[in-house]
Amino acid sequence: MQSSADSFWAACGGCGVTSKRLSIHKTAAAASPIGLVTGEAVKNGSLLISVPYNSVFNGQTLRGDVLPRALPPLRKMILFLTRRGRMGAITAHSLWLACFVACYRQQCAVSNVAERWLLQQLLSDTVYPLLPNLFSERNKFTCPSLRGSSAAELQVMEMRVLDELDLTYSMLCHYMKRRGVSSKLCPSRDMLLQAHRTVMQRALLLPCNGVPSAPAELSELIETSPDLALFPSLVPAIDLIRAAPLNSRTEAEEGRAAESSGNCAIFTCVQSDFVSPSSRRRLIVETAPLATRRVVICATKSLKEGAELLMEFE
Repeated sequence: MQSSADSFWAACGGCGVTSKRLSIHKTAAAASPIGLVTGEAVKNGSLLISVPYNSVFNGQTLRGDVLPRALPPLRKMILFLTRRGRMGAITAHSLWLACFVACYRQQCAVSNVAERWLLQQLLSDTVYPLLPNLFSERNKFTCPSLRGSSAAELQVMEMRVLDELDLTYSMLCHYMKRRGVSSKLCPSRDMLLQAHRTVMQRALLLPCNGVPSAPAELSELIETSPDLALFPSLVPAIDLIRAAPLNSRTEAEEGRAAESSGNCAIFTCVQSDFVSPSSRRRLIVETAPLATRRVVICATKSLKEGAELLMEFE
């Protein structure tokens, strides 16, 4: 695992990700098998991870040569999936993102091993290991959006998601057949299912164009901007941070407020340069707006070396 982790961090550096000393560690939870721990002591308020918005994986940033041949165009898939009110736009974007992950992995698997794929290390099994069914009473606590659901609600949601996956997979196969794409590049339905579980558990909702939330947290921007367009996004390094566990599962199940053990928070911001150390005046360069946008994680508590990063997503 160490060599794969080293390759992952090298790939992160190659796409502009910067961070404190962090490492990937295995957890005891099968439904949430990896997380991030600090390699040094961190002060409250310190910047932990900074990711360029253009290095995020979502429907706005993924384009050009990084798109696998088997993947249908975003616009066509969204129009198809949302037709006649089948599902909302965010759900459709999540399914397209799952298709991207599955198709990219399949393309890497069948291609010449000597051929280098730009995002291969960022989408490896080390980073996105196989996950069990998240729609179970045992596993629902690893997925923030499912924590408050009853067993009956989980069953209904699981059936709906499986129907949506069947619809997505049929569209994927139809697109490949129409375009004459080799069947070798088509991921299996199980690969799509696994990719969707990854997106369900790990994707973050980011505003279109990386609209800055700072100095407020991203959650505040989303809460106060109901018309803000959002993209489900996989964010290198940041999406390895696990959801903070609730201190009381009983409280969560009964819908009561429960304390969380989160120790970091997510922001979107604009990269800034100081004109001079004495004036501390900031010059914000936005000649290419998306190039200056960042997704960052800051510590909300002082952390000791070896502490796991945990974030509140509710």
